[in-house]
Amino acid sequence: MNEDIWWKYQTGGEIKSYPVVDPDPTLVRKKVWCTMIGHGSIFASPCVSSQPHLIFCATLGGILAALHGDNGKLLWQFNRRKPVLSSPILTKHGICVGCVDKKIYHINFQGQEARCSQLKI
Repeated sequence: MNEDIWWKYQTGGEIKSYPVVDPDPTLVRKKVWCTMIGHGSIFASPCVSSQPHLIFCATLGGILAALHGDNGKLLWQFNRRKPVLSSPILTKHGICVGCVDKKIYHINFQGQEARCSQLKI
């Protein structure tokens, strides 16, 4: 890769996360879609599943969102109303994410809370 700029997008808030690599190599050099998720900035890096092709991202506004990887359509939102600082990770049955309320949430692939664990800090 060289240092050429391939595309730009003016966001409605700060994005302080690292980019994530999509398994579809044809998406690298073009902007495919953009989706606004609530009003919170994004601090945590998203994660991508390949089967099905979904993107999961979390915001400082407390939203964990599932987006269709091909068109960016919002499939569901799980809202904690408290900042989510951790990057979502995939599990066999859903997504795990940590929140500033000292809880780790396991959300199934339909967007419903499957389990919640309180951290003792």
